[in-house]
Amino acid sequence: MTISELLFGDSWQPVDASWDSGIVHAGFPLHEWNSTNGTDIAVPSTEIIRWDNLAQRSLHLAARSRELTEMQKQSQIEFYPKLNIWLNELREN
Repeated sequence: MTISELLFGDSWQPVDASWDSGIVHAGFPLHEWNSTNGTDIAVPSTEIIRWDNLAQRSLHLAARSRELTEMQKQSQIEFYPKLNIWLNELREN
């Protein structure tokens, strides 16, 4: 996993996706973001990348996506829909 950091004033801060409030009851942490500071990290990572802007992040992620093997792409195609179904079931409970 990769953590993205953005520059807020003169300080680099992590900006990480968070779990939504609908699954907090299942033990997932909720991290609020106020758009002026970084966020807590939802999933531990192995890499930190600093971005001057979100456009750079998008370009980087697109390039990384092109580097995936066919097996990795197929695994993601199978995994993410199942994960989303499970998360939606948690939200309904």
